Amino acid sequence: PPARGEAPAFAEVQSIISQRCMECHQPRPTNPAFAAPPKGVVLHTPSRIQRQAQAWATQVRSEAMPPNNATGLTAEERGRLLAWVAAGARLD
Repeated sequence: PPARGEAPAFAEVQSIISQRCMECHQPRPTNPAFAAPPKGVVLHTPSRIQRQAQAWATQVRSEAMPPNNATGLTAEERGRLLAWVAAGARLD
């Protein structure tokens, strides 16, 4: 889906990422399918979320992530994440 609506605050983005991405994309994944973060992508700090925003946004937009939507990322959440990136991926 395209980026929708006004860009959310970073706190909302971080909450979505914590709920939908962190089981795989943290230094020690809790998802038993992964011994290490896939492709080395870790999103456990604001700076890492921001620094890798364009790369993860591409995956979110194409619906490649989460794989088979295993964590239940909603269309609304995808839109919010993409709106944040489109607005410049600001931390403030």
